[in-house]
Amino acid sequence: MARKLLDSFRDQEIVQSLVKEQGTFVANSILEEALVIASAYCVKPKKYLIVKNNLYQAQRLFEYLSYFLGETSVTSFFFDETLRIEALSASKELLSQRLDSLNMSLKEEPRIIVTHTLGYIRHLPSRDNFVKFTKVITTGEVISREKLINSLTNAGYNRVSKISNPLEFSPRGAIIDFYSVNYEDPVRIEFFDDKIDSIRFFDINTQRTKEVVSEVVVLPGSEFIVTNKDIPKVIDEKLKEAKTKLAASVYDELEFNINKDIESLLSGSNNPSLAKYYELFEEVNTISDYFKPDICLLMDKVAIEENFLLIEREMFEYQEELFWLGKSLNNLKPYKDLGKVHYRNKSNLSFKNIVEDKGDLSIDIKGVSNYQGNSKLLAEELRNYLSDGYKVFVYLNNQNQIETFKTILNENEIHSDDIKIISEMLIEGFAVPFKKEVYLSSKEIYGVNKFTSKYFNKYKSAREISGYEDLNIGDYLVHDNYGIAVYKGLKTIKSYNSVKDYLHLAYKNNESLYVPLEQFSMVRKYVGAEGRIPTLNKLGSNDWEKTKNKIKGKVKELAIDLISLYEKRTKKIGFAFSKDDEIQEMFENAFVYEPTKDQKNAIKRIKEEMEKEEPADILLCGDVGFGKTEVAFVAAFKAIRDNKQVAILCPTTLLSSQHYSTAIERFENFGVKVALLNRFKSAKEQKEIIRDLHSGKVDILIGTHRILSSDVRFKDLGLLVVDEEQRFGVEHKEKIKELKNEIDVLTLSATPIPRTMQMALIGIRTLIQLDTPPSSRMPIQTYVIEKDFRVIREIIERELARNGQVFYLYNKTSDIHSLARKIEEEISGARVGVIHGKMDKDIIEEVSFGYYNNNINVLVCTTIIENGIDVANANTIIVENADKFGLSQLYQIKGRVGRGDRLAYAYLLVNPRKQMSEVASKRLKAIKEFSELGSGYKIALKDLSIRGAGDIVGAKQAGFIDNIGMDLYIDLLREAIEEEQGVIKEKEKELVRLVQTKGYIPLTYSESESNKIDIYKKLEAVKDLGRLVLLRNEIADLYGKIPNNVELLLEKRKTEILLSKDHIKEVREKNEHIDIIMSEEFSNKDGIGVVLFDIVNKLDYKNISLSFLKDNIRIRINKKNVDWLSYINKILIELEI
Repeated sequence: MARKLLDSFRDQEIVQSLVKEQGTFVANSILEEALVIASAYCVKPKKYLIVKNNLYQAQRLFEYLSYFLGETSVTSFFFDETLRIEALSASKELLSQRLDSLNMSLKEEPRIIVTHTLGYIRHLPSRDNFVKFTKVITTGEVISREKLINSLTNAGYNRVSKISNPLEFSPRGAIIDFYSVNYEDPVRIEFFDDKIDSIRFFDINTQRTKEVVSEVVVLPGSEFIVTNKDIPKVIDEKLKEAKTKLAASVYDELEFNINKDIESLLSGSNNPSLAKYYELFEEVNTISDYFKPDICLLMDKVAIEENFLLIEREMFEYQEELFWLGKSLNNLKPYKDLGKVHYRNKSNLSFKNIVEDKGDLSIDIKGVSNYQGNSKLLAEELRNYLSDGYKVFVYLNNQNQIETFKTILNENEIHSDDIKIISEMLIEGFAVPFKKEVYLSSKEIYGVNKFTSKYFNKYKSAREISGYEDLNIGDYLVHDNYGIAVYKGLKTIKSYNSVKDYLHLAYKNNESLYVPLEQFSMVRKYVGAEGRIPTLNKLGSNDWEKTKNKIKGKVKELAIDLISLYEKRTKKIGFAFSKDDEIQEMFENAFVYEPTKDQKNAIKRIKEEMEKEEPADILLCGDVGFGKTEVAFVAAFKAIRDNKQVAILCPTTLLSSQHYSTAIERFENFGVKVALLNRFKSAKEQKEIIRDLHSGKVDILIGTHRILSSDVRFKDLGLLVVDEEQRFGVEHKEKIKELKNEIDVLTLSATPIPRTMQMALIGIRTLIQLDTPPSSRMPIQTYVIEKDFRVIREIIERELARNGQVFYLYNKTSDIHSLARKIEEEISGARVGVIHGKMDKDIIEEVSFGYYNNNINVLVCTTIIENGIDVANANTIIVENADKFGLSQLYQIKGRVGRGDRLAYAYLLVNPRKQMSEVASKRLKAIKEFSELGSGYKIALKDLSIRGAGDIVGAKQAGFIDNIGMDLYIDLLREAIEEEQGVIKEKEKELVRLVQTKGYIPLTYSESESNKIDIYKKLEAVKDLGRLVLLRNEIADLYGKIPNNVELLLEKRKTEILLSKDHIKEVREKNEHIDIIMSEEFSNKDGIGVVLFDIVNKLDYKNISLSFLKDNIRIRINKKNVDWLSYINKILIELEI
């Protein structure tokens, strides 16, 4: 449908002139540019290279063109704009996107590539080298596993234990997984000796095979492909020249750094700081040389030239700084001269943004107003268009939007055949005066624009993180029987008749405990408050039992309190809300977004609770932007339909004002009276609101703790919505607690609650979690860099240049104002505000409002912003001393940006002179690598859950969590609650455990300890033969042909399952033999002796004997020099048949 829109413009002079590659073009918006280019492309598809002046403009044009032409016709080629930052910490997502684009650009077919000034001039490997290092792999090909590993390493791929992102590879056993950016899914190669046995695509989340293929193409994983191993003479010449300018000590430093750089480059490093040397080693090309465009379109040539001069200046200043510090040679550029790149193109045409000459060509369209939910303004505009003879085409994203629009037409008595409603997405509305047509989208009507291109889509689907995958030596573990220890790694130990894998745990005084990996379920990772170092237990002492028993007692007290509260509440008769009516349905359909699956489930469950007689107590958890507010509004409207009033309680004035603005817009067409009560209301206004509330004129009251005051009296309150209850003081929490006994309460929290705790509290409190992130949010580009004010200045200036806003997180209140002054003095256009926890509350609110309204564009703040400031225009956050923050804090802080439709940036600054701890380093690496919410949320969930668990059970109990770890604490809580409720759970029958076997997992097969642990965990969870077959298939898929040692392990599990059947009374394992004692009932079956005798005779009558022990048959199998596991399995399976 988007392409059909372009038919209106194909005959316009500007489009035809562009097709003929002649003329001067004018476009004063991204929409106009996109319409002209896309229309010309549809008339005559060609190879277009489009250059915008900066990354932000290029990103927007790319999205508009992707909408009109589809993503198969349009490719992006973007670089980090700040060379200084790129040299320190480049974006993996952008690199993946570029490599994919380079591959696409080699194809001789029409396509549009969108880039920006820096992307247009950057050095790239020669076209020939890129093709040479692009490898085709086929089934049956003879190549050694080691050779392919070396090839991937040299091509720039990063070795990992399991693939989670593009440009990674993972060798395991006879398997090599890799993720080349030209495919949607990663590839799995399986070897048979030195021959490729199979090639298949696999799912990144499940790691299981999706499709078998005969051939794949592996792209280079780097933009530095070095074939020349000779160090160029020019480097020696430059070093000699430097020697005459620098002090001896600085020169020595320079020589050392240059040699280190050259060594890295020659060894295949993909470090972006090496880009400056590349031209000295190899012939370099630019994107134009790869693509060989028919037309190069310079979108505002003057702005591109200005940006090039800025790049030149920044590069010169940066390299001069490094040169005088002995860190780098100067006058080395990772890009070509702008004029030289222009010169190499077949055809250069340019756009500008204003008409200057008579012959300048422009497109005949006009912009349309933004109604942003204002139905009166929309109705007025529609009447104007219709009276002027226009046909109106309204593009809406979903049925909810369509129904709401129809309601607006009916309420305003607009009935015309000239208004057509189309159930499709339009990126932006516009009018076409010469055709008397106007196109409106949900962006203008509702302020909603859902289109996002598949920008970094491979990173968005990053694999979820499992709990033990990041188990590292030095981590704390909790053993159910022995307590807290330090993990020292895995050990494979050989003893008489057995070879086993063990977890090595170190307790107090460095005492060791070896836990068989088959008993992994007895061990769990210690999860406590961030930064907390637990006390190690002593083996042989009863300290751990004492601690557990003490906490069991305290947990029992909590369980009694929780059950008591629950029983009190269930005995109270509350208000049973009515079932939904048509108006309720209309209200829900009027939501302009498509609700997520989680939202629909939450709404359904909340309604069910509200329709019960006892007062509901519901906790709804979900990160900011996951849709909690809409769920709360649906609940509020349900209450209002039964003539009840609703209170929405917020911890800050700013948050209450944000909720009020949203509520006014959401409830506008449904006759709901919404009022706001906070300190910004005058005494007179407050008095009037309270009077209207008491008389029933106000349906929803939104406010701060002011609404809990004794003078605020409702006529008939039915629902209280509490946003972030943990941020209220004790006094206010007590008041909320009182209300919970009388009315329905819905509490909203951005802090997730552990799933295990949700299960433990079933029937005590209703816990609902929203896990689905918003689909339209752009990924956050994250960089870990050393603190340097020159870099900071550049970061802030670039954000302000695109009219954005910046958070600067600085957690030292002693000199926070000095930093703010420095930023304001040294950065032109910076309007700086400061907030921190020690300031007066009123001043904090005032500054926050200033930032929210864009009167302040740089907010220097402490972690006070962790929750509660939601500014869509803020797309850059700088975090100083980032290594001092916990993972969950970093995750939530980082989440302050990236709320709008722009690419967002998080810069995590570390002190260049400080040695970072290993834990901090890992934490920063984790937060950097996951730019998209889906995966990052899963990682941070663990740390955030501790906070969420603490919020539910209270501060005192949260202390006990730290003593034994969260997992064990929740187990004890669940047991205590079940005991108090009189729940009797049947104890699951334990499988027989065989000790003396030689089954284990060689490290050469699993490749990493985390993979080995993963296999044992899955093996231990298997309790029946069907699941064992599925696991065997999974292991073969993930790791390749199963070796004998692992086959033995699987055979052993099969034996344990069979030996655990009811007809077997006992198993006695000795060094020389194993005895299987059958049950009395089984032993007395008619003819069973004869059946057994036949089975034994067929198998091995010399090593298997039958006898009676009293009334039970005993099967004895000798273990020496025979496959005794196989004997047991064959006997028991035949008996089952």
